[in-house]
Amino acid sequence: MKSPCFLLLIFLLSGSVSAQITDDSSRIYSITSLKDTAANEKYGFTPEFPVKVGTGPKSGPANQRAYLELLIDPSGNQVTYERLGSCCGYPSENSPFGMALLDKYEIRFTDKEGKKKKRIVYISFYDYEEPKILIGFSAKNPG
Repeated sequence: MKSPCFLLLIFLLSGSVSAQITDDSSRIYSITSLKDTAANEKYGFTPEFPVKVGTGPKSGPANQRAYLELLIDPSGNQVTYERLGSCCGYPSENSPFGMALLDKYEIRFTDKEGKKKKRIVYISFYDYEEPKILIGFSAKNPG
């Protein structure tokens, strides 16, 4: 049986996250295209240099999915992905209690030689910086 303190903590966190996402519409972003490629080869592939997509119009993770769905692998195919969970706390003014977590996604793709590959990508929806294309990839841009 879960303790009352644990249940209270879950209640407070879920209420805080909901308020954080829905109360400040000035921090809602739509990821519809990717323009520039990252200059740093660690961008997105290490927790120290996460992709910061901000909160999407429908939810925080909506922008994570929108970002990943725009990525094209070296063979010209859309990457596939799976969320592995959260990790790697970091300070953020945009997160409840001043700490945010990154989400880890495994992306699956085909390299130029036709070999199937997997990599881990770290993404935050708490903070926003114009998302960049991962080095070695390109982007599918509508229009």
